[in-house]
Amino acid sequence: VAIAAGFAGRLPPAWWIVASALLAAIVIYNRTKLSVAMGLCRGLNVLCGAAALAPHSNALAWRPSVPAACIAAAALAYTAALTMYSRGEEKDAAKRSFVGVLVGGTVYCQLVALVVLALASPASAPVRTLLVAGAAMLVLLRLVKSALPRVSAS
Repeated sequence: VAIAAGFAGRLPPAWWIVASALLAAIVIYNRTKLSVAMGLCRGLNVLCGAAALAPHSNALAWRPSVPAACIAAAALAYTAALTMYSRGEEKDAAKRSFVGVLVGGTVYCQLVALVVLALASPASAPVRTLLVAGAAMLVLLRLVKSALPRVSAS
């Protein structure tokens, strides 16, 4: 879906570079299950959104804005810590419940991050589009969870 969106949206070269790094991080996580690799996936996901707003000029010269870099770093650290903490949750109902709250809160934190980026970005129209897409995904995830109650976040 991301590749199709990249083509359809004619995303800039910087996005393709970050998306390629994200793909590598996903493969590494799937093979190793390292907490830091999962955190890297989340941080690169944030940077993909920031790179989507990059100019179409020199992709290698692109640098994320300070707010985007801070949000990506926070997503990386939070997700790595949460992934490490959640080990063994399947054997502990109280831990599983707490991890569920923390994972669910991540979605809302991502929407807050999009709002921060929208306020900090001079190219606010594309960011608003991303914000609407994020809100739509939140609603879609809630509908899927209602329709498929066996699907879990962890």
